[in-house]
Amino acid sequence: MTINPRDPQQIVFTRYAYDTTGQLAESLNWLDIRVRAAIPLAPADQAMRQAAFSPDGQELAFVQREGASENLFVASLVVANGQPQLNDAHQVVSGVIAQPAWRPDGFALAYLELSHGRYQLLSVERGQPGNSDFGKPRQLTSGAELDATSRPIWLSGTAASTARQWFEREAQ
Repeated sequence: MTINPRDPQQIVFTRYAYDTTGQLAESLNWLDIRVRAAIPLAPADQAMRQAAFSPDGQELAFVQREGASENLFVASLVVANGQPQLNDAHQVVSGVIAQPAWRPDGFALAYLELSHGRYQLLSVERGQPGNSDFGKPRQLTSGAELDATSRPIWLSGTAASTARQWFEREAQ
């Protein structure tokens, strides 16, 4: 689930359900808590999950399954007359991707990617928020013990220092 930073009454969540053949179906749904009606953001045959609102609340990063790949996409989210719509969706990276998370300035995404049987943490930057052109991904971990449920977060220098100190105290 992700909360719109511009309007905390709006959330996007993954709905998991079984279709008539018994196959698991995943769909992204938008919900305005004031209206209390969940609205799918894509047709049922587009398996989408793990959304993350951009810091300005105007874009949504998400994972979309396409065959054996689970690719990272970014799209603008427009709500007009209470109806949400994903526009200009573009693929950022392909592979087996999980858990996208925006950097607080909106200039980069962190995500997990399955590589040689292990999930690694990567990031990809772009020139400016709203620009659909992302650069080349950069791997941040090697041999890490991450799994597809390990959601990355971005910390400021101060917050990272505080967390590091806390871990050091707890390890003693």
